[in-house]
Amino acid sequence: MKNNQLSNAQWAELLRKLNQYLREQGLIRFQKDDILFEDDVCELLRITPRTLLNLRKDGIIQCAKFRGQCIYIRSLLFLNIVENYNKN
Repeated sequence: MKNNQLSNAQWAELLRKLNQYLREQGLIRFQKDDILFEDDVCELLRITPRTLLNLRKDGIIQCAKFRGQCIYIRSLLFLNIVENYNKN
């Protein structure tokens, strides 16, 4: 049976290229609809607030604190998910 998983080095290279491409194309930016709050992320990922908290504590998803609230940037949230896809 063929193993379809990428090695850590392959993932790192893929993420580096993806990040570079997104920046070159101007796809990583802050626009009003790209800023998400906890309830938006929970709805988008179909998870509970407690699961989101656990993902943050485990370092899988990152947020920025602003006036006591966690805010998420849609494109960075996507990158967090992709980065951690192969770690399980």
